[in-house]
Amino acid sequence: MFSDNLCYNPCPFRYYADLTTSTCKSCPYDCYTCDAGGACLTCNGTTDFRYFDSVTLRCIALKGYFESFVQISTQCPLSCATCSSSTVCTLCNVGYFLQPNFSCSSSCANRYFADPLLNECIPCPYDCLTCNANGTCVSCDSNDNRAIDTSILRCTPLVGYFDSLTQIAVQCPSNCYKCLNMSYCTVCTTSAFTSSDNLCYTSCPIRQFANTQTLACESCPYDCYTCNADGTCITCDSTNDHRTYDSFSKRCIPLQSYFDNLTQIAVQCPTGCASCSSITLCLKCSAGYFMQSDNLCYTSCPVRYFLNIMSLKCVSCPIDCYTCNLDGTCSSCNATNDFRELDSVSQRCVPKQGYF
Repeated sequence: MFSDNLCYNPCPFRYYADLTTSTCKSCPYDCYTCDAGGACLTCNGTTDFRYFDSVTLRCIALKGYFESFVQISTQCPLSCATCSSSTVCTLCNVGYFLQPNFSCSSSCANRYFADPLLNECIPCPYDCLTCNANGTCVSCDSNDNRAIDTSILRCTPLVGYFDSLTQIAVQCPSNCYKCLNMSYCTVCTTSAFTSSDNLCYTSCPIRQFANTQTLACESCPYDCYTCNADGTCITCDSTNDHRTYDSFSKRCIPLQSYFDNLTQIAVQCPTGCASCSSITLCLKCSAGYFMQSDNLCYTSCPVRYFLNIMSLKCVSCPIDCYTCNLDGTCSSCNATNDFRELDSVSQRCVPKQGYF
């Protein structure tokens, strides 16, 4: 029995006989005839535009048509040999080329060339506006900041631009006439100077001066913040370098209680030093400090030394004294280690009984 409530033997096309229910049931949408297992037996190439696939046992779309999951497969756009939808071509007809948007056209857009073997539009090298199949440029786009180099047939950057291996050439840093990248100038513009950082400046950075002969920014002496071309300092950095300008030498000398170690930043003297020549050699002590034999400054002299009021240095006591007075007499003795005791007459530390 069929859906029209009439009886058939066999069932009409696109139906199969269900022997259990004695009814005609629909085949899969793509089959013209089928078996009870859902496999296609024949296909309709004339009206459904399908052919039998012996692997899948289904009726698939003819070339030039695509599967839209209804009985009749849908025709591809006219320029497509094969497609997967009405907007996506997978292969073009002869004389047409597959575009980047998966349409087929008789010519390729800018930045692509037509490959007659693949029937596809292949990207040009990144710098070309139009190109040949061998990868050489035919024309360039001025908006890319490029022009044709006839010696290599490529679109090279204009002067003042560099190639970053992308379509648009990048402008060089300020004051660069030519450059390799954003951090390396090879030629400066007129009146600009190259610097040690490989950039160009119309006025040199701090700690450098403009050499008008070499057109380069050269380093100032280590102690200068800014300087003249003759190597004399103009200004100094007291905050970071701890230096002040000396009008006599025209150099930046260390602030008080700092010393020059021949590097940019002056080094602070040891505690208590008003001036010094190194971290271990004080030249003058600050108020309330006294210089000892180790050439450092302390707030008091150690035992066996006394303070010389004139030199403000700690001077050795006589060998027998533990502590002493300014006149060289002892004020105390060390009985435990030196085995001496104070003689009130001579005011010296004499040996204890049994010692000499």
